[in-house]
Amino acid sequence: MLICQTSQMAAKNITVAKKQCCCQYGMTVSETINPPVAWQLTADYNGARETAYEIEVYDLLTGKRIATTGKQASPYTADEMGSGNGKGTADEMGNNDGMVHIDGMGSPARNAFTAFADVKAVSPMHRLPITSDGIYTWRVRVWNESGKASEWSNADTVIVQSAATAFQNAQWVGAVTKKQARIPEGRLCTDSVLRSKANKALWAATDPVSKRSITLRKRFQLSENNIIAAFVNVSGLGFCETVINGHKTGDYIMSPLWSDYDKSVFYNTYDIRPLLKANGENEITLTLGNGFYNEQGGRYVKFKGSFGPPTAKCRITIYYKDGGKIKQQTVTTGDDWEYSLNPITFNSIFGGEDYNACLEDSFAWKQAVVQESPSGMLRPVMAPPVRLMRRYGIKERLDSESGMLFNMGQNIAGFPQITLKGKRGQKVKITVAERINNGKADQRQTGKPHYYEYTLKGEGEETWHPLFSYYSFQYIQVEGAVAEGDNNPDGLPVMTDLQSCLIHNSVPEIAEFECSNSLINQTRQLIQMAVKSNMQSVFTDCPAREKLGWLEQDYLCAAMLSYNYDLRGYWRQEMRNIADAQWENGGVPTTAPEYIYFVQYPMFRESPEWGGAIVYIPLFYYKWYGDDSLVRQYYDNMKRYVDYLAGKANDGILKLGLGDWYDYGEGKAGFSKNTPLEMTGSAHYFLWTKLLAEAARLIGNDGDAKSYADKAEAIRKAINSKLYHTDTHQYATGSQAANAYALVMGIVEKSDEQAVLQNLLADIKAHGDRLTTGDISNLYLFTALSNYHKDELLYKMLNHYDAPGYGSQIKYGATTLTEQWDPQYGASWNHFMMGHIEQFHFSNLAGISFSGNECTFEPRFLDDLTYVKASTESAYGKIKAEWRRTGNAINYHISVPVNMKAKVILPGKEPIFVESGEHNFSN
Repeated sequence: MLICQTSQMAAKNITVAKKQCCCQYGMTVSETINPPVAWQLTADYNGARETAYEIEVYDLLTGKRIATTGKQASPYTADEMGSGNGKGTADEMGNNDGMVHIDGMGSPARNAFTAFADVKAVSPMHRLPITSDGIYTWRVRVWNESGKASEWSNADTVIVQSAATAFQNAQWVGAVTKKQARIPEGRLCTDSVLRSKANKALWAATDPVSKRSITLRKRFQLSENNIIAAFVNVSGLGFCETVINGHKTGDYIMSPLWSDYDKSVFYNTYDIRPLLKANGENEITLTLGNGFYNEQGGRYVKFKGSFGPPTAKCRITIYYKDGGKIKQQTVTTGDDWEYSLNPITFNSIFGGEDYNACLEDSFAWKQAVVQESPSGMLRPVMAPPVRLMRRYGIKERLDSESGMLFNMGQNIAGFPQITLKGKRGQKVKITVAERINNGKADQRQTGKPHYYEYTLKGEGEETWHPLFSYYSFQYIQVEGAVAEGDNNPDGLPVMTDLQSCLIHNSVPEIAEFECSNSLINQTRQLIQMAVKSNMQSVFTDCPAREKLGWLEQDYLCAAMLSYNYDLRGYWRQEMRNIADAQWENGGVPTTAPEYIYFVQYPMFRESPEWGGAIVYIPLFYYKWYGDDSLVRQYYDNMKRYVDYLAGKANDGILKLGLGDWYDYGEGKAGFSKNTPLEMTGSAHYFLWTKLLAEAARLIGNDGDAKSYADKAEAIRKAINSKLYHTDTHQYATGSQAANAYALVMGIVEKSDEQAVLQNLLADIKAHGDRLTTGDISNLYLFTALSNYHKDELLYKMLNHYDAPGYGSQIKYGATTLTEQWDPQYGASWNHFMMGHIEQFHFSNLAGISFSGNECTFEPRFLDDLTYVKASTESAYGKIKAEWRRTGNAINYHISVPVNMKAKVILPGKEPIFVESGEHNFSN
C-alpha cells in the first residue's frame, strides 16, 4: 500500500522569491500605464498559501512613494486549498487582484487538445497602480494563511512609456532614402521569379549603398555629474549594434527581434547610465545590418525581399539633479547625425558576412539622411533577446586539400569565431557546414554558398566573428591560413584559436530531466540542442536554408517547449507576429512573419495544420499560465481564421495544404505517404472550430460558443459520414495518423472508440511496433497511446536504435534532431519538429502536468526504468517529481509550489489531494 508522508518545519516563513514584469525582458518597458506584474513564493513548511498582498510603487527619480495597493485579500480560502472544489472566474488579465484559480481538479491535459474549457482560470498577474508615464520601482510583500507577513521583496524598475513618448522628436535616419535605393517592391521574389532575367536586372539596379552595413553616430555633451538615470530606446533595422563611448549596450545578438516591418517594428531599451561620461563629450554609434529587413541576396539566397535600406531610430533620455530640481536631457536621431560605410563589406542573413579590418581606420563620415518611416507600429519587445549562449572548441582536426577542416563536436546555430596573426590585407575564408563530403564542408542540402571572409589589418592577434549572419554547422573549413605550429612556407596567416558560437533566444531554462535509460537522456539532448538552434527571434524550422517561422511547430511542440523554458514573453511575441501575418480574408499563412509569398506552391503557403496556431496558442497560454489575455486580445483573429476555413470546406470536409508532412514510409520523406489530405485537413478544421467554441465560452460570448460548438459537431458528423469506414472501424486509409486524430480530438463515436483504438494498436504491431506518423501526427499518436495507458508500447516503439526513432539519429552520429526520421535521406540535420516525445518525458515518466494553479502527479512506473527525476516551473514556482525503484519498492517524491494544490494519482489507488510543500509516497 502506498503511504503519503509530508515534511513539516517549524519556522513557517513565506518569502517572495521571484518577480516578473511581463512587458519586456532586460530593461523593463511597458506601453500601458498599468503594467502587469507577477511573483513566485517559497516557504519552509507545507500548506503555505498567500492570503493577502501589498504592492508599493516609487518614483525612481525622486525616491518618493507614489502609490500603494494597501493590504489586499488574495482569493483563497482554507476550504478551497487542497479540497479540489475551488471556484473561480475567468476575468481578463489585470482586472483581478488574485492568483490563478481553477474549477475542479480533473486530470489536466495530457491530451492538450480538449481540456481548455475545464480550466476556468484567471491570471496570476496584478497591475501596478501607475497612472502616467515615468520611471518607477516596485516591491511586494504577502501574508500567509496564519496572517504572518513576508519581508518586502527587492525593488524592480519599470519604464512606462508609449511608443510616441519613447521616440519623441526622433527621426528614421540612414545613408539613402528608399526612393534613392531603387529596391524592387513585393514579396514574390523566389524560385523562377528570382531566377528571371527581368528580376535580376531590377535588383542589379539598386544603389550598392542600400545593401551595405553602415554606422551612424552622434556626439553630445554632458555638463552634469549627478546623473540619476539614463536609458536609450533603439530600433535599428534589420539588426543593430548599439555602442556608447566604445562599450556595447548589453550583450544582445541580432536585435531587435524579427517582425513583419509593415505591421510591427520592435525596439530595445538599454540602461546606459554606467557608460556615460559626466562633464564631457559622449558618443553613441549604431551599426546596422540587413537581416530580414533588407535581404537583397548574394551567395545563397532563399528569397529576395526588402522593406527598405538599413535605417535606425533612437532616443536617449538622461535624468540628473540640478540643485533641488530634476532635469532631463535628450538626444534623438535626425539630420544632425553622421553615417559612414564600415568594415562589414557584405552581410546577408542567408549568405554570410565579410569583414575588412583594414577599413577600421577609414571611416568617412557624412551627414545622415532622414528616411521614410517603416509602415509598422513601434512596439517594445516582449520576448528576451538572442544572445551568444555557449562556445565550443575544436574536437578534432580533419585536414583536406581544401584547407583546414575541423569537427567542433556539436551541431549548432551560430557562427565561427577565429583568432589570427598575419599581414595586412591577407584574406581568410571560413565555410561552415552540418556535414562533410570528400574532405570538404558540404552545404548541398542546407543552402550554398554560405561563408565568411576576413581581411586582416596586420596588427598582432585579431579576433573576429560575424555580427549579422548565422548558419547551422558542426564543421568549420578554413582556407587561406595555417594552424599555429604548422609548416608555413607561403607565409599565410596563422590561426591561434577557433570556436563555434551557439546563439539562441535567451529565454530562461526552467527544467531538468534524467532517467535510468541512457537513450531517453540522449534523446532529450538531441531535441533540446535542436530547439535551441531554432529558438531565435521566432521558432524557425532550420537555422540554415530556411530560417523561417513555420507555424506547425508552435502548437505541436508547445507543451514540450513550455516544460523546458519560460516562454511567457516569447509566446506573446509569437502571437503578435502570427496576427500580423493574417491575411485580410482571415487566412493564416504557414510562416510568420510571412517574408515571402509562396504563390507558385499554394500548398506551402497555407495549410490548416500550420495556420491553426493562431487558434491554439492563446488557449494553450491560458491553460499553461492561467492567463486568458491572449484569448481576449486575439479572439477576433481566431474567429476570422475559422470562418475562413469554413469558406474553404466542402460540406464539412477540408482538403487543403500539406497534410502529415514528412511521415514515415519507404524512401525519402516529404508529402504525406499514409494519410489523405482530406483526413488531416478536416480533422484540424474540426479541432480549430471546437477550440474556438471553448474560447468563446471562456470570454463569455455564449452566442459564439453555441454557434461554433454546433458547427464543430456538424464537421465531426461529416468526417464520420464520409471518412469513417463503419465496416472496418478505420478512418480514411486506416493509418496511425488518421485513427489517432479521431481518438485524440474526440471525433470518434463513443461506441466505436475501442474498435478504432484496437485498429491503431494493430497497425503499430503490423509495422513491427514502429510508428508511421510524421511532423503533424506524431503528437497525436503519442497522446493517444498516453490517454489509453499504452505507455509500455510507446516506450517500446522508441526504445531502439533503428529508423524510425530517435535512437537511429543518435546511432547515425547526429547531435541535433534531424528533419527526417531516417537521417540517411538527408535534408536538414537541425530541426526540432519531431521533438514531441519530450512532453511525455515530463507528463508520463515523471508524472508532472498542470493547469494554472493545479498540479496533477500521475507517474507511469515503466518496468524497464529504475529511476526518473524531473522539475519544471509553473507561473507559481518550481514543480518537482522523482521516483526510484529498489527491488519491488517504489518511492515517489514531489514538490508543490506555494499557492498551488495537487492531485496525486498512483497506479491502482484513489487520488490523493495535497497542498504545497514536499511530499513522499512509498509502498
